[in-house]
Amino acid sequence: MNKENQKGMMLDLLAKMQGYLPNVNQLADDLKALETYLSELSNMINIFADAIDEGVVLWQDNRIVWANRAVSEISGYTLEEILSIDLEQIQLPDYRDKYKARISMIVAGDKESMPVEWQILRKDRTVRYIAAFANMVRFLDKIAIMVIFYDITEDKKLQDEMKMRAQVLDSVSDAVLLMDVTGKIVYVNEAVSGLTGYTQDELLNMNIIKLALPERVHKIEINLKQFSEHKESRYKTIIVRKDNTSVSVEIRGKVIKQGGRQLLLGVAREIVAGMEYDTESESTGGRNRR
Repeated sequence: MNKENQKGMMLDLLAKMQGYLPNVNQLADDLKALETYLSELSNMINIFADAIDEGVVLWQDNRIVWANRAVSEISGYTLEEILSIDLEQIQLPDYRDKYKARISMIVAGDKESMPVEWQILRKDRTVRYIAAFANMVRFLDKIAIMVIFYDITEDKKLQDEMKMRAQVLDSVSDAVLLMDVTGKIVYVNEAVSGLTGYTQDELLNMNIIKLALPERVHKIEINLKQFSEHKESRYKTIIVRKDNTSVSVEIRGKVIKQGGRQLLLGVAREIVAGMEYDTESESTGGRNRR
C-alpha cells in the first residue's frame, strides 16, 4: 500500500470518528445531567428524612450505614457517633437476644405489619421506649434492614399514670365515669359495672342515654347540657340496669379538659332512703335535702 492510499484511509477514519463525536458529547452531557438529577434527588430525600419525627436507620453488615436527624435526637448520639456505634451500646441486656432473633427473622423474609415495642439506652444512659417497624431492603446491591421507629416514652408514662389512676378509682365505692358532651362514655371504673350490671367494655361502647328510662331521656339531655354550661352540676335520676331493673342515683358532675377537648366527669351513688333531693336536676349551689 503506497503512502497515498494510507493517507486516504487515515482521512476516512478521521472523518468517521468526527461523525461519532457529537454522539459521544451528547452521551457525556446526558451522564452529567443524570448525575445532577441523582444528586438533587438524594438531597431531597435527605431533606425529607430529616424533616420527619420518626427515626430511620439502615442496618447492613452488622452496623448502621445511614441514619436521619431524628435518630440523633432520640438516641442522644451525634450522626457521626451513630455511624460508628456498637449496637450493644444502645441495647438493654434483656433485649439483646430478642433483637438478634428478630433480625434473623427479618433476613429470612418475615415482614412487620405492626410496630414492635423496644427499649433503648440513650447516650446519657436513660431508657427510652420506642415502637419500631423493620423490613429487609436492598442497599448498594446488598441486603440491608430499614428500621423506622418513633419515641413512645411519654405515651408509656401516660399509660402507666392512667393505670395507676384507674387502680385508685377502682378501689373507691362510688361509680366514676367520664363522657363527652354528647354522653358517649369514654371511661368507667369497676363500681359503674356493679351499679349498672354492664361490663366495662360494654359501657365504653355506650351512650349514657341508654341507661335512662325512655320517659327521662329528655331530662338526661338537659342534664348533659347543664354539665357543659356549668363547671359543676348535681342531679338525681333513675337508671336502667342491664337486667331491666331500675335504681335511683345521685350524679355529681363537673367539666374537665383532656387533650384539648371538653369532657364530663360524673360520680354516681345509689340513693338510699332519707337522702332524696327536692328537684330532678339542680346546680351544686342550690341543693336542699329533706
